[in-house]
Amino acid sequence: MNTFNIFFLLIALALIVSILLQQRGAGLGEAFGGTGGVYSSRRGAERALYNLTVLLSILFILFGGISVYQRRVKVPKPNEQVLEQATTATDAAATPATSTPDGSTNSPATTPNPQP
Repeated sequence: MNTFNIFFLLIALALIVSILLQQRGAGLGEAFGGTGGVYSSRRGAERALYNLTVLLSILFILFGGISVYQRRVKVPKPNEQVLEQATTATDAAATPATSTPDGSTNSPATTPNPQP
């Protein structure tokens, strides 16, 4: 698992936690068992939690888009390039088998038997 996936997972978990901490129509104090009053706007910790949730959701969407882009545009890793070059070199060195007039095939490594 690379670092990108780890950050994506951490953002997802933090977003889940920040959403669960918010309660519709209740103050942050009520979320932890206290009694809260009726507020017309977010104040203090509620505002910070709300802004954090917005930031985390934007990051989650960006990381998701980057992840999709990386999977669509397959960026070859250095090891894949070396493997591809080795395969190409091996294929170029090997020549295809040739067929003889009698229908048998001869590879370049073997010599045909002369016919009497």
